Amino acid sequence: MKIGDLVNFVSGFFEVQAEQYANPGVIIDDLGISVGTTHSFRVMWSDQKMTTEHGGYLEVINESR
Repeated sequence: MKIGDLVNFVSGFFEVQAEQYANPGVIIDDLGISVGTTHSFRVMWSDQKMTTEHGGYLEVINESR
């Protein structure tokens, strides 16, 4: 994943919380914070809210060039 990628929030565990996200979103920053092999990212969602998300909860639906 990289800045500019279009993503959806996905989670089987946080299913109720996932409904609160306005998919899709755009990765606007790679925070460089790693837990194991996964980074954290700053995402701006289609409702213009911004959140910090663990990459494991993001699914790339369109890669930036």
